[in-house]
Amino acid sequence: MYLYIIIASNFLCNYPSRERELIATEKMKGNMKKRLIVFLLTIIFINFILASPIEWFTDQENNHANFGLDYQMAQSFTIGTLTENKDYKLISVKLKLYRNHEVGQVIVSIKEANATGPFGPDLSTGTINGNIITTDFVNGGEWYEINMSPYILQNSTTYAIVVRAPNSDFHSSLTWKGVNLYTNYIGGKEFFSENSGNIWLDGSNVLITDFLFEVLVE
Repeated sequence: MYLYIIIASNFLCNYPSRERELIATEKMKGNMKKRLIVFLLTIIFINFILASPIEWFTDQENNHANFGLDYQMAQSFTIGTLTENKDYKLISVKLKLYRNHEVGQVIVSIKEANATGPFGPDLSTGTINGNIITTDFVNGGEWYEINMSPYILQNSTTYAIVVRAPNSDFHSSLTWKGVNLYTNYIGGKEFFSENSGNIWLDGSNVLITDFLFEVLVE
């Protein structure tokens, strides 16, 4: 009888401390979850902040090219032209655009390129809703950043940013700002296609030497 009383007394005396231990454990788990969330958000924020351009042409705009449907435009660039020649993880591209009609989905891709234009499959792709692109052509359009699927850009390699709006209303639905000056981007040039990318033509012999662009990497 006395033994049962002692055991019961010990249990009752220890119950609050056990409850406190359980509460402390749950708080610890909650704090660990919060720290993990903060850590992950910090990594995402750092990656966003550290994204920086490695190749670009962003000034002296004085011309443009219109496209849509089966008309496509492209701008080539070469890794190592403006920054350190090494491999980079592609994050996004920036283009200066405006639209003239309903555009629908705009598809941006990265392909390998040479002196005759883009070739081969899409190495990386991204999209933007073309109907949110400004119609303000008076002020020259706006810059739009398009997030791209993961890809490692190789050193000393020439690529092309290919832009198409296959669901647009007209061949001239979308406009990409560019230049027709001799002071152009030395690591690439502009190309255009009138048949959905089957044949590429050198646009620098017509109106545009280069489109305005940025290639951002991690």
